[in-house]
Amino acid sequence: MRILIIEDDKELCSTLKRGLAEVGHVVDIVNDGRTGIDFAGAAEYDLIILDIMLPDIHGIEVCRNLRRDKISAPILMLTAKRTIEDRVEGLNAGADDYLCKPFAFEELEARIRAVHRRETTQKSPVIEAAGITMDTVNHTVKVNCKKVELTSTEYRILEYFMSNPNRLLTREMIENHIWDIQKDNEYNTIEVFISRLRRKLGYNVKNCPIKNVYGEGYRFTS
Repeated sequence: MRILIIEDDKELCSTLKRGLAEVGHVVDIVNDGRTGIDFAGAAEYDLIILDIMLPDIHGIEVCRNLRRDKISAPILMLTAKRTIEDRVEGLNAGADDYLCKPFAFEELEARIRAVHRRETTQKSPVIEAAGITMDTVNHTVKVNCKKVELTSTEYRILEYFMSNPNRLLTREMIENHIWDIQKDNEYNTIEVFISRLRRKLGYNVKNCPIKNVYGEGYRFTS
């Protein structure tokens, strides 16, 4: 998953980013509400972790702004307040869940999985196209019923393609989805990963559903 964290506690942000990266997530971090709104509108995130107490805009107002801007990514709110009224206010503003500080990282993981499960009940967790079957819950990929072992980056690329069939995806869009904004991708070229992905899936350039669109990017043909 690509996750945006909007939180002004930099030490907490660093801890969360390290932990989430270790379990395979791509994480972007911003430390104020206005920047968070800008980031959420500029990229596609699978989850937004939003603190209520921000230095510029209250987290509840950030949440309302995101929903007004048609940002549909699930929002998990962090709060030091434990009253029912505060929680209800966050949920009414458009949040999907909340987590009270302080919390254990394992609890955050559990909330993320719960939000993801709710999302996948609204659409099938299994994506099938061009002979490829992807289980987005168990993170498994099969080609013609045969399991294929992919790295976390290869999996994220394929998931992005299969979630956006027949849509032109530029190199920049793919990079923004699979790597965080602070990562230096000079040597991690998209071309290398896609070439490796095609080979693991058992395709060559001509028969692979991941098509090159000359000078523009790639398209997954379903």
